[in-house]
Amino acid sequence: MISLEELMLLQNRLEGEIPAELGMLSNLSTLFLDHNNLSGDIPEELGKLDNLDFLQLHPNALSGCVPNGLRDVKTNDDLFSLGLPFCNSTN
Repeated sequence: MISLEELMLLQNRLEGEIPAELGMLSNLSTLFLDHNNLSGDIPEELGKLDNLDFLQLHPNALSGCVPNGLRDVKTNDDLFSLGLPFCNSTN
């Protein structure tokens, strides 16, 4: 499963928090979790996915801040539509 490159779970009525364990999928380049009922913070572990190019999280009921490691994701516009600030990198 670590070699997984694409995970597309959009429009699946998923509820709860985004699992931090997704950050262990080091080869993940595409993660689509949009149009679900996810809540809570975006796990910091997602910001450590160096190969992640495409990330869709909107719309969901996410809160908190966007991990700074996600600033370079190609689908950055989707992150801005969440209305969440980027985490303070000085913490």
